[in-house]
Amino acid sequence: MSANSIDDTKTDAPNFARSRRKVDEAAEAAKEAGQSMAQDLTDQAGDMVDSAGDTALTLGETVRDVAASAVEEVKVRALHGAETLRRAATERAADVRDATAEAGEKIVDTLRTAADKTGATGYASRALNLAADGLSTAAQKLDGASVRSVAQDARDFARRNPATTVTLAALAGFALVRLMRAAPADHAKSERS
Repeated sequence: MSANSIDDTKTDAPNFARSRRKVDEAAEAAKEAGQSMAQDLTDQAGDMVDSAGDTALTLGETVRDVAASAVEEVKVRALHGAETLRRAATERAADVRDATAEAGEKIVDTLRTAADKTGATGYASRALNLAADGLSTAAQKLDGASVRSVAQDARDFARRNPATTVTLAALAGFALVRLMRAAPADHAKSERS
């Protein structure tokens, strides 16, 4: 080594130390800046997680409220539909009740006419008049009664008179079959005319 290079080394040593210090200071500053940035990013990520959690809670509450509203709407519509059906059934039952009362009065007239034709003194005439009186009373009760009271009266009668109820049901079934068989024949006659 030459004397010149030793002198250069001596003068470069303080520069080297100064450069080394500057590098160390820059590294320390970079380290602190990196830690600060990392902390800022961590804080921002935490805020984003909190915000997402709040949004999820709000969304959950909104979904719950909408679902509750939908359930309430379904209940209201179901109740309205049930009320409409009940009203329609009551009207139909009232129509059937009125038609039954009218049919009963027509049968009463037919029974009285048949009783008159058989003669005033015969057993058949008395039986027909008795049946007409009973049917007339029943038709009058039907005419002014509510559907609920008619149904209750029918249940009570069936409990008190099971044999009569079965007999009446059989007669009604027989009459219904006869009417159904006669209806196609009447329909066929009217089509031929």
